[in-house]
Amino acid sequence: MNKYFSLFLAIVFFSIPSVFSQETVTITTYYPSPAGVYNELLVSNRMAVGDTNGDGVINNLDLPTDAAGNPLPNGFQTVNSLTNRQAVGDVNGDGAINGGDLGQDAAGNPRNGTLTVANALGIGTTNPQGELHVHSTDNANGNANIILEGENPNTGASTGTWDISALGSTAGTAAGNLQFNTTTPAGATTTPVTVSSGAPNNSIFVASNGNVGIGTDNPQTALDIDSQNGNNGFLLPRVTSAEMNAMPHVEGLLVYNTDTHSLQVWNGNGWTPVGAQTTWVPCWFDLGEVSYTQNVVVPYNVPAAIPAGASEILVYMQYHHGDSGNAQTLGDYQVYTRDGGTLYSFYMHVDAGHSQSGFWTSSSELEWLPLTAERKVYAKQTFLTITGNKWGRVYIVGYR
Repeated sequence: MNKYFSLFLAIVFFSIPSVFSQETVTITTYYPSPAGVYNELLVSNRMAVGDTNGDGVINNLDLPTDAAGNPLPNGFQTVNSLTNRQAVGDVNGDGAINGGDLGQDAAGNPRNGTLTVANALGIGTTNPQGELHVHSTDNANGNANIILEGENPNTGASTGTWDISALGSTAGTAAGNLQFNTTTPAGATTTPVTVSSGAPNNSIFVASNGNVGIGTDNPQTALDIDSQNGNNGFLLPRVTSAEMNAMPHVEGLLVYNTDTHSLQVWNGNGWTPVGAQTTWVPCWFDLGEVSYTQNVVVPYNVPAAIPAGASEILVYMQYHHGDSGNAQTLGDYQVYTRDGGTLYSFYMHVDAGHSQSGFWTSSSELEWLPLTAERKVYAKQTFLTITGNKWGRVYIVGYR
């Protein structure tokens, strides 16, 4: 009896070094897994932490599957936020590997379903170059993806996903690009943001005060564009007159009109051209009198003497009023050219004035307007209260 007992002790004694020197534990089908602290943990197939499918039971149904419910290939792990925790290494840096390394909330209470890592987490790579390194595991196209998905806390339904993708070699000229793709709960997918591989420094920079820099890391205004190499410009939206007229009108809106070949700004009342050329041709054409009936539009033909190559005309309107007795004058006028439904307008306001015998009051306005293909100018009074003698006329006094 003693002989056999001594032999058993000898076997146990000589086996201890090999047991304690083993730093790798491989779990295959054994469940539940042995509790303890291991320097290395290898899983031969798939791994789940917690009740990932939310059915209240932890079993093989929590393991990773594809959309059809088929087991995913080896090397996949799922983590749930309800039960169980897992830690890799000395996460809290206290020099010991113990329960203090497991996931917890700000108050130090256990946060189940968490995976904490002391140094770096590699997905698809054994050589992580950062705290999180995702290498493509998709042999079909070589893309590497990180999926962010929101959830309605009341129904558990998805509120949509963001897919951050590094494109692989099958993407052709887009290979290496970084894409931000979004998918709605209905399944509609768009790619609102793409960053090309090799994009220069400070392609987009947002400062702490909210200023945005393009090509600069020191934006001085709300939007600061720096060409960097000096061979780029700023290209405005290019639209036709019809497109310009159909868009929402906000005062200060600036576009380039491809029909009139000019910059146009919405001034709150209508579209007007921006800027002035250095040369123009003076002229004098009396187009005629404005109607004194409210909102009656009078069209005037642009004289043939103004060449077809002119793109703008300088329009002058004058209102003149006088009376042999007392009179009050108050009115508003609109003068414009048009391209289809798009109006290029200026407005003149006649202030209330008091006249006596032999005394006349005048108001006038001068503005550049686009010369459109129909070669017409229109004028109307939109509001007018007057007595006595009066007249208003429209002139063209220059072109370019």
